Amino acid sequence: MNWDALAAIAELVGALGVIATLVYLTIQIRQNTKSTNASMFQDRQNMRVNWLQQMSDRETAEMYDLGIRDQQLLDDAGRMQFLGFALSQLIQVQVAYRLYKDGHIPERDWLVDERTISAVKSYPGYANFIESAKLYLDADFIEFIDAAEPGAAIDYKDGKWNLEPQTRSRDDA
Repeated sequence: MNWDALAAIAELVGALGVIATLVYLTIQIRQNTKSTNASMFQDRQNMRVNWLQQMSDRETAEMYDLGIRDQQLLDDAGRMQFLGFALSQLIQVQVAYRLYKDGHIPERDWLVDERTISAVKSYPGYANFIESAKLYLDADFIEFIDAAEPGAAIDYKDGKWNLEPQTRSRDDA
């Protein structure tokens, strides 16, 4: 065997090694992407569960219910608590919006947050809150919020969930 043949074989083996490495890296990147997406999904679900757990506290639920209807129904401490609670919720939705726009979460997951914004915008207290919260939000998220139509108000009455298509008023408190 001459040196040219050995060089060709070595070159072929090297090329096969590069191809095998590229295939391995492709598999690893896909697995990492799936793992990252699963982790992101779990983090978002944990945030929702945490929010729901906070809402299971009667005092917090009453504060939030009054605040979304009309913040003037709350005392000063209650208004501050509502503002902090609602702003943390809104910032979580803003993060989801950014992740959705950047292609990191699928539309089906984003739609949950989009419906949430539409639902809470139907409450006058929350709509007023959003105006003051814009100081803390990104410009493109503000455009989204401004364009979102108020949706069905979500309420729990008489042991069942009710979706009311009309805008809520403070008289519903």
